[in-house]
This record gives sequence, structure tokens and C-alpha cells, in this order.
Amino acid sequence: MSPSYSLSRLRLPYLLAASATIVLSFIYLASPSTNCLTVSETNLTTFTSLQSTPSVPLAGTDFRKQVDPALSASLTPKLKDVASPAGNVMLAFATGNYLAVTRNFVHYVRTAGITNFLLVAMDQAAVDYAKEEGIPYYAYIDEEVAKLGGSDSYHSDGFRRVVNRRCKIISTSLRAGFHILQSDLDVVWLKNPFPFFFNGNYDYEIQSDGRTGFSEHDPAAPFREFVNSGIFYARGIPKMADFYDLLIDKVSKNPDRREQHLLNTIVEENLLGVRYRILNPLLYPNGFQYFSRDISNRAGVQPFCIHNNWVDGKHTKEYRFRELGMWTQDPPEYFDKEKTKYLVYYEPSVAHNGWNDVRGSLRSALALAKILDRTLILPKFYSHHGKDVVVTLDYFIDYDAFSAAFPNFREHSFLERMFPVPPKHIFHIDIGPSSLGPIPTEIPQVTFKAAGGFRGATDEEIKRWFAPYQDETILHLTSTFRRFHKFVDPAEDKAFGELLLKGLAPAPNIHNTASFVIKKLKEVAELKTGKPGYNCAHIRRGDFPSVHKGEKTVAEVAELLAEMMPTDEVIYIASDESGSYEFRKTFRERFPQAHFWDEYNRPWFEHLVDPELGESMRLGAIEQQVCKWGQKFVGNTRSSFTSHICYLRVSLGKTGDYVCRDIYGRSWPSDWAYY
Repeated sequence: MSPSYSLSRLRLPYLLAASATIVLSFIYLASPSTNCLTVSETNLTTFTSLQSTPSVPLAGTDFRKQVDPALSASLTPKLKDVASPAGNVMLAFATGNYLAVTRNFVHYVRTAGITNFLLVAMDQAAVDYAKEEGIPYYAYIDEEVAKLGGSDSYHSDGFRRVVNRRCKIISTSLRAGFHILQSDLDVVWLKNPFPFFFNGNYDYEIQSDGRTGFSEHDPAAPFREFVNSGIFYARGIPKMADFYDLLIDKVSKNPDRREQHLLNTIVEENLLGVRYRILNPLLYPNGFQYFSRDISNRAGVQPFCIHNNWVDGKHTKEYRFRELGMWTQDPPEYFDKEKTKYLVYYEPSVAHNGWNDVRGSLRSALALAKILDRTLILPKFYSHHGKDVVVTLDYFIDYDAFSAAFPNFREHSFLERMFPVPPKHIFHIDIGPSSLGPIPTEIPQVTFKAAGGFRGATDEEIKRWFAPYQDETILHLTSTFRRFHKFVDPAEDKAFGELLLKGLAPAPNIHNTASFVIKKLKEVAELKTGKPGYNCAHIRRGDFPSVHKGEKTVAEVAELLAEMMPTDEVIYIASDESGSYEFRKTFRERFPQAHFWDEYNRPWFEHLVDPELGESMRLGAIEQQVCKWGQKFVGNTRSSFTSHICYLRVSLGKTGDYVCRDIYGRSWPSDWAYY
């Protein structure tokens, strides 16, 4: 991830939290009050206590499990063999279908110098791996886990089976007096945490699963703290063993609820009076905080670990680790430079890093790679317009869909590792003044001019241009933005278009949020008009009035829209100025049923607007999905944002004015390709 975002832009609590946590890690606080607050437990943006507040002790319940003598007798010697003098043990749980991730995890555990580690092998494949690698292990084989498929997805029955048995191991270990640091396998440990943390001041220290810091607002867990069961440290005392017995009991009685949500309920109620704290997200970031918000790098802090969660499926996790250069399980042929030919392009500059332009560049690059039979090296992707905060592809795109449609690609960091030397020349496809930079001038260029001008080149042109360079291992292009127009063969062009539609499907977060807004809009429309349909408009402002002649004032645009849309129907308006009260007021005067994002924003969507970076480009992608399903749509033909909405509407079979009308009455070129 990118560390280049200005440190001065971060709010003070980020840095105070990190520095205070590091300093306080060397200080043993004697019997701290449960009401005391150190800087290390503050929210990243608000100073609120995140320590425990014990409630009335739990009584009159039968949740405490009887100790399993056989399990205790076989497990305890294994724990003793690896435990540190202080009684600390790191536990991780492995199944055979997750072995690649397990190998990667163990590599970094060893690299971090963590020696008090025990792998709990839950099937024979995991046992065989532990024996092969000489890893201390405890065999806890469950044929049902093997049959259900282990722990690939938290939605699966196999995952629930694993976490239930995991809790039993943890409870038994704690009742035997061992202090347990439990880690999921999708974690990379960069430093050994034991010398600096877990000094006895708390019964329980657990990772935040909040997207914006220590806390989270979520329909499934609407309380203040939102913790992650994948990384925690629990002291070996009866109270903590009771805690996990209680969790086992709740899981068995609530088969429709996730174990983590039930854990959060127990933490919130805290009927056992557990003294707990949430681990600092800068030092123990979850997958959203690290991969989507880049908080550790932005603060200039190296975390102890990186938890690759907040994404479903092991293949996406592997890709994200690859981008960090922290995936150790690819075979030698993955790095082949003899038989495999590559294609790479210079992504738009940070000033032009808007997702619509980046997606358009990716579309052309995928076509070029297909035409030239080359493996595409992905560009950088950015979360916020004009900000140098790098994210992975899955921030915007469904990774599983992308990798199924376009399997021949490499992560962006592959370029830096495998081709560190600048190329001897780069290729530039000249499409006229609409080119989007940057274009490196210090490297010799080979220039081709597209006959179609700003529309881009055809596959026949591309094949002809690059034929003399087919033996070069890697081809560098200055830019691919609008460089590809179409395949000359209509059938091939249609097939590629269908592949793009599948492969560039929105990420689940974008799809799910848009579905929520669409559902609410339809409910409002049904209530107001008796029909569930709604209309949409994209009103592009920002720099357009200053760079494009003929752009009118907001009031004038509202009048133009009123001439094109029924003013008494529900309309959703997407705009880069929709956050302005005056903007909304102007449109509501003409459209009483006008709706904007602010009305559908919910506390659990607050991560879409970062306090330091502003609005995430995910929000625009959400609004495009909302506009896709509108009955009628009006946009701006000069906007790539509008163009993509048209593309989505065409995919639904809409034609003519039902695809899009331009707010100024302009027409698209007859052979224009939406994307």
C-alpha cells in the first residue's frame, strides 16, 4: 500500500494513539481502574473509552462446560512444550483446504521470531503438513470438518464447525492456565508482539473489526465496540475459560447467527466482568483498515500484523497478499520470463485517478492483452480522487469474477519485483487531444496513430502495429485510456463485451450498498406514486463549469432537467455537489420527490467518507449502480461517469432515449462505445 499520502493530513489522534501505545507497552500499570483511559485506547477520531465496564456477574446459568479429561490430558503437554516462561502460547487452526494460506502464515510467524507457537491441525492433511515442516502441532481431527470443507468462507457450515471446535480448544487451554494469543491464518505477522504487549493488565485484548477505527455501526452489531474473533489475547484464568464456554453455548443455541456477532454480544453485555481492551488499529489493523483505508502507512507506523479479512474467499486474500509482496506460495512458473509475455501500462496520474478513467483504461488494457496474447500486469488503483492512497483491485471489482473472466494477469507489485529496470522504449497510441497522461518523456517512444482518433484503435490496427515487437518479453504503453475502440468482427466484439460485463462486476460492498438504496427508492416511489419505478439524473459539476464552455448554473440545470423529466415522480440525483444544501434545495424546488445520497446514508456506511481523505470513489460506483436501474436517465455526455451509467443501462437492454439523454440535448457519436 502507498505510504506517500501526506502525514500532516492525518488527524492527531492517529499519531497519538500509535506513539502512546508503543511507549506504554514498556510500562507495567499496576491494577488499572476499569474506568481509566489511556491514549492507546482512544478512537482514531474521537476520544472515547473502549475499555470494559463490568456488569452484574452472571449467575444461575449452566453454560459452563465440563472439562473434557481426554482433551485436556492430550492438549496440555503440547502447550507446555511450546509455552514461553510466562505461559504465553500462540494458537492457530488449520484445515487441508487452506494449506497455502497456512504455509504463508507459518512463514511469517517464523520470520517474526515467534517460537511459542502451536498449530491445531483439524484434518489429516493439516497433520501431514505440520509433520513435513517440523511445526509443533496438536492433532484435533474432525471428519465432519473435512466433509464440510473446512473454513474457506464464514458463511459455510464448515467454517461454523471449525470455530466451534476452536472455542473448545481455547477454553481448555485457558482453564489449564495458559495465556492464549489466537490468530487466524489470513494474518501476516511482521513483529513478535509478546515482548511489548499482553502484560497482565487486561483479561482480554482483541482486535477491532470496525471499518473506521475502534468502533463500528452495523445492523448486525449496533453497539459501540465491534471486535474481531480472529486475533485476540486471553489470559489463562477461569473467567476467560468461562467466557469461551459461554460463546460455545450461544453458538449452539443460535445456529442462524455468526459466531463473531455472538462474541460481540457477549463482549457488549460483559456479564462475566471481563477486563478487556480493543487493540490499537494502527498496530493491529483489520483488512478494511489496512487494505481499504491504508491507516498504518498513512500514519507512518509499521503494524505488528496485517489481518487480511473483510473479504470473502481465499483467492482474493492471496491476491491482496501478492500486492503487498507477502505471498510466498506461488510456483516458479508464476514468475516465468522466458515463455510468458507481458503487457503493462502507465496508469493515469494521481490528479486523473478517477475510477471511471481508471476503469476505462483497464478495459482497453484487457483488450490489448487479449489481442496480443499477453499477460496483463495490473496498474495501481486509488480509493479517493486526487489522493495517492493505493488500494487493491477488489476495492472496486469482484475479484473472483475478474479472475475467472481474465485469468492471465499479474498484480501491480509483480512489475516492481520482476522488471525493476526501465524499458528501452515505450509505446504510445496517439488518439489526439483526448489522451490522458502521464506520458514519460525521458524514455524513447514508439508512436502509432489510431485511425479512429479519440475513439481508439481496432484490433486489426493493434495486431499490425505490434507484430514487429512480438518477441519482446514486456511491452510498456504510455496509457491505455480510450486506446481501444472495438474488434472489427462483430461476433468477437460482442463476446469481448460480454466478458467485460462479467469480469468487471462491482465488488460485493458496492453491489450490496446499491441494492439497499434501490430497495428504499422503490419503497418511496410505491408509497408516493403507487408504482415502484424511479428516475435518475447525473449532474456533473466540479471543474466542468470552468473547463467546458456552455456549462450552466445549478439553477439553470435544474430548469433544463425539469423540461426532460416528470417533476412529480421520484428521482434520484447523483452529483459531485449533492453534499451541498443549496444544491439540494435548488433541485427540490423543481422536484419535490428528489432524493440524494445523504438520505440513504446510514451509520454503517460512514466509512465511505473518510475524515481525512473525503469521499471514497466507491460512493460514485454505488450511485452508478443505482442509476443503472432507473426508468429514465439524464446525464452529461462529456462525463465518463455518465458514460458508464449508459453502459450499464445498455447491458439491461435499454435503447434510445431510455439509455440516456444529455442535459444539454447533445448526441453521442453514432459509433460511440459506452464503457
